[in-house]
Amino acid sequence: MRTPPKKSDRKNTPDILAGGGVVWRCKAKKPKEIEIVVIYRPRKNDWTLPKGKIEKSDTDLLFCALREVTEETGLRAVPGSYIGKTVYQTKNARGEEAKKKVHYWLMGMVSGEFIPNKEVSELRWLSLPEAEKILTFKRDKELVRSVMSSLAKASDSTAGRWEVPEHWEEQRDEWRWAGEK
Repeated sequence: MRTPPKKSDRKNTPDILAGGGVVWRCKAKKPKEIEIVVIYRPRKNDWTLPKGKIEKSDTDLLFCALREVTEETGLRAVPGSYIGKTVYQTKNARGEEAKKKVHYWLMGMVSGEFIPNKEVSELRWLSLPEAEKILTFKRDKELVRSVMSSLAKASDSTAGRWEVPEHWEEQRDEWRWAGEK
């Protein structure tokens, strides 16, 4: 079983750590068919999965992933299984070469509504094959391919039955979803 890194793993590392989600739901008219969220970022001119860098206020990468999914999509999701990471070269805030490591979780969509924002101008719910075609980066396509069999096993929306990890549960009262006061 894959396990995500702990908060202590991010100290003194030149790498950029980030969290993201493969957010899914069952189609309304075809509950055995699954759709996932794909977002368009106009500044980068790409179609990708919701993700973002860990911030000092994030307690761990799962918290980061949940926060980023909500910030970029407006959707509230429940975390499922840790599904792995993507690694690629980029530049850090100082313009230096760095490896970006994005850790992903399956996330069941619970509620929310997308409103275009400064980072993301469009959100699409797509079937797995459609998502694979539209995604810009090979690493995202490979991640979607790697979870296809796991998602295909879900016959209905199991988001409400997923167990929330203890460390996230303890902080739920502090969490503010997009749009909540």
